[in-house]
Amino acid sequence: MEDREKRTTPRLLSVNVGLPRDVAWRGKMVHTAVWKIPVQGRRIVRRLNIDGDGQGDLAGHGGEHRAVFVYQIDSYRYWQAQLGRNDFSYGQFGENFTVDGLPDAASGITIASGVPSLK
Repeated sequence: MEDREKRTTPRLLSVNVGLPRDVAWRGKMVHTAVWKIPVQGRRIVRRLNIDGDGQGDLAGHGGEHRAVFVYQIDSYRYWQAQLGRNDFSYGQFGENFTVDGLPDAASGITIASGVPSLK
């Protein structure tokens, strides 16, 4: 590899889960699971979700081809700079996996260090 070409090995920074709840939003009740919290240890990724996680709007989220939401740490940095904040925590954007070094266009996920490949 050339020196000017820097490549980062993709890394899983956090696994985040949350269950749906009803919240008031713009004068109506909405069923959502956008709030995710980091969890320790291993979680099984199943056909429709991760153990301990759920989706509130099954028409727009979840299912066999959208069971896991991945978000880049670079996107966190972008929004922190845009909003002038530094209080974000993993799961802040509703993601299940917070990652570093994974291309945005990745259609499957392969992360080293013991995390299974997802297709």
